Amino acid sequence: MQLEALTNLSMPNGPAWLEQRRSHAVAQLDSALMPDVSLEDWRYSRIGELDLGAFDGAEPTAGELPSIAQQIIADLGAKSVVHLRDGFVVGDTNLGAHLRLALDSDQAAIEAADLDDSLLGAVRSILSNPIVVHVDARQAVVEPIVVVHDLATGGVLSAPHTHIEVGEGSQATVVEIVVSDAGVARCSLPTTTMVVGDRANLQYLRVQLLAHDTWLLANADMTLGQDAALHFGMLALGGSYARMSTATHLLGKGSTANLDAVYFAEANHMVDFRSLQDHVAPRTTSNLVFKGAVADTSRGVYSGLIRVRKGAKGTDAHQTNRTLVLDEGASADAVPNLEIDENDLQCSHAAATGPIDDEQLFYLESRGVPTQVAQRLIVLGFFDELLGMLPAKAAHSVLREVVTNTLQR
Repeated sequence: MQLEALTNLSMPNGPAWLEQRRSHAVAQLDSALMPDVSLEDWRYSRIGELDLGAFDGAEPTAGELPSIAQQIIADLGAKSVVHLRDGFVVGDTNLGAHLRLALDSDQAAIEAADLDDSLLGAVRSILSNPIVVHVDARQAVVEPIVVVHDLATGGVLSAPHTHIEVGEGSQATVVEIVVSDAGVARCSLPTTTMVVGDRANLQYLRVQLLAHDTWLLANADMTLGQDAALHFGMLALGGSYARMSTATHLLGKGSTANLDAVYFAEANHMVDFRSLQDHVAPRTTSNLVFKGAVADTSRGVYSGLIRVRKGAKGTDAHQTNRTLVLDEGASADAVPNLEIDENDLQCSHAAATGPIDDEQLFYLESRGVPTQVAQRLIVLGFFDELLGMLPAKAAHSVLREVVTNTLQR
């Protein structure tokens, strides 16, 4: 597909501002450029291998929820669920009290995070039809809200957008599941935007289970109000090239963000994480812990920035990335950074990459545990503490099972 063919895709009807946004993006196709590795944010990436024109646009299709999504939903006891196939909602769009398609009232919040003026940003704007998770002020939503992104069709380009807004003093748990099957290569450019209101609490879990031929370039943009709390958790497995960029903006005094991720790459795949912890208001706290492993000839990249702006006194910000390199052909890069314009604060960053500890391996082998089994047990132990800290605890059992099966394979 030539990118100009995007202008002929049949998209669902939406509010006028969304149609205008698409039209503006179409007009940018000729002039917008793909990012490249000369840009710091794309350094170490494989963006030069991506040809968007090799993929077709999606069409609405029916289908069952992926089996792993069904299992997670059952474990969570979730009743508020939306299923998207290749970016289109499957079935009835009357989604209940907390799930809906974008309205006029969502324009400002959704476009506030629309900062990407590259060709990727234009394609996202053309293809997205945002799903909105909305929780009114002073509500406590007990059951998790689940959004399933089913990248079902080979050869297709999609750009789903989930916008989460939790009102003042409210509490909610949102789980996003991204799944693709093996077959013909596909590409997805998902966006998640979150607005956590004053004194609100959002628990967010992303479960990313991708087939080996899937390209995924995901963005998550999060803003926190005064005394707001966000726990962002992610399990990322699979994908030929799987990139996640997170930007956490602590705009309200006393806001807190915890960001945890567990990831694993194998074969010749690549995982690529970029994070920004942006402290704008005083007495804000953020803590990021990303732990992963790379095997075979795969590669892992982590690049993170803690930014403390002038006036953000009392900031407490920490960043940790640890990656196990399981085979000689695998590699990992870690680039933690600090940008500080204030004095009264506590900040730290740490990164470590390396092989499995020889003493741990010898200990298990000396007790009769075969080498491969011993390696798997060590990696599971390395992951387990962080897996146990992810949001949506009812899903932890199935997530551990998925990780175990992946390592056994």
